Amino acid sequence: MKKILFISLIILYILILPAYPQQNVNVEIKPGVGLGNIVQLFDTFDPDSWGSNYTKTIFVKYCYTYKYPSYGLRIDINDNNSVFFISVESSIYQTKEGIKVGSGMDDVLLFYGNPSTSQKTNDGGYLLYYNGIMFSIGSNKIVKEIGIFN
Repeated sequence: MKKILFISLIILYILILPAYPQQNVNVEIKPGVGLGNIVQLFDTFDPDSWGSNYTKTIFVKYCYTYKYPSYGLRIDINDNNSVFFISVESSIYQTKEGIKVGSGMDDVLLFYGNPSTSQKTNDGGYLLYYNGIMFSIGSNKIVKEIGIFN
């Protein structure tokens, strides 16, 4: 009986593990698409599917932001529960070029070139916009957040 329970737990672990980001796994940021197999733009989003450790705020009528601090993740949904923006603040997520939170602004410019749009932030940093991806750069010229949009 213990052997069956043990095998069942291993199978359950294998099935569930890939669905959520783990601290020691690098999840690929796909500009204009999403985060690996975790969450994609335009997916229907169920905020409780990741547990109850999140905050929910409304920022525009019928649009909500869900923040999952333990995953370093923010997901914005519209009134149809469809994901339209994903933001990461953890270095476990990275682009295929290896850019992640903690990378330098010089690395972003090296791999992505000049942004299509940029703006200076109130804290002395920058927002650099490219096709489907945004890098929030701190005043120390280090990436502090990466956003995915379409």
